[in-house]
Amino acid sequence: DVNPDYDNVWGWEWPAFSTVTLTVNGTVVGTSDVNEKGDFDFGGVPLDLVVGDDLEVTDGVTTKYHTVVDFEVTDVDPDADTVSGTAPAGTSVDAWACDENQCQGERTTTGEEGNWTVDLSDRWDIQPGTWGGARAVDDDEDATQRDWNVPNPRFEAQPQRDVVIGWDWTPNTEITLVVDGTTIPPLMSDDSGWVRFNTSPVDLQPGQLVEMSDGVHTKYHSVTPLVVTSND
Repeated sequence: DVNPDYDNVWGWEWPAFSTVTLTVNGTVVGTSDVNEKGDFDFGGVPLDLVVGDDLEVTDGVTTKYHTVVDFEVTDVDPDADTVSGTAPAGTSVDAWACDENQCQGERTTTGEEGNWTVDLSDRWDIQPGTWGGARAVDDDEDATQRDWNVPNPRFEAQPQRDVVIGWDWTPNTEITLVVDGTTIPPLMSDDSGWVRFNTSPVDLQPGQLVEMSDGVHTKYHSVTPLVVTSND
């Protein structure tokens, strides 16, 4: 499999303790050792992998080929428990959802217009925080893969430091913060949706209502009078 979002290439069921060589568009990129289970993982290769790149992996006996496919996950619907996207017409697509213990998925085939939808409603309740992936599979089961997740925006108020920290908000987006009716100057979230506010000149205190928003999601929290009485 190849994930062009992370420039990663990995495989499984190769001869244990062998060495595989990766070639991209005719240029050798590097080698990777296969573990005792038959798995290898190149991690981030030193190339920007894009649609149309031709990849070759070989251990000197078996050689596999895959061309990076124009493949996207365009929608995850928590209400319908479906994952949807696009790929070339007639492409086999796997999509799945995961938690810390397992993954459950289904295979479908794109229609004439290149659209696909996998219905996971009989096996998974997709909620904020759910993550998973999808892969466009070629004729011998090599694939282009994309990851997906349902955002779970949240924040933490730290009154002892006059700080509010947010996670999983819309990346690279202006985040607003209101503390007890006072608007704090907005900040931009980073690539992962993380943001950190200093609430000055507001002295953050228990009982105050804190509101954080990225224009799509809005969360509220009343600062709790929490005290640590012992560290034994």
